[in-house]
Amino acid sequence: ARDGVLGDPLGRGEEPGALWLASRRPNLYIFESLRSHDPILFYEHELNLRQQMRLPPWSRLISIELRGKQRDRLEAAANILLEKLRLNIQDPSLEALGAAPAFYQKIRGYWRFEILLRLNNPDENFPWEQIAPAMSKARQGATQVRIKPDPENLF
Repeated sequence: ARDGVLGDPLGRGEEPGALWLASRRPNLYIFESLRSHDPILFYEHELNLRQQMRLPPWSRLISIELRGKQRDRLEAAANILLEKLRLNIQDPSLEALGAAPAFYQKIRGYWRFEILLRLNNPDENFPWEQIAPAMSKARQGATQVRIKPDPENLF
């Protein structure tokens, strides 16, 4: 394959397929992995990065998403919840991170804030008894509260 073009012998018909990628950072490891048809290169780099950042599979996550119509009230509620969680958490391997606007801050008229709980020992179960007391009043200032243990993504 020449630069920028990756030949694909499994095109949709008689002709082999081709893929064109445009990037401001063509030297990223993902592109090197694609050019060399070496998924292990991507896999090893990504696992190393996840280990350094203490992300799964070297930890477990809980995403707590708060939604509301009024951004200021929602942000205040998220910060109050974060402080309550930090006060209730006794397990030294459990961290409360955030509160921060969600990746998509507003969807269909609802603002979104997220708190992330990281359990640094992936073999442990979540200590719900330390999380539940703070969650009992989480709806103040928020229209909805969603808890996602082991989320597949953070969008």
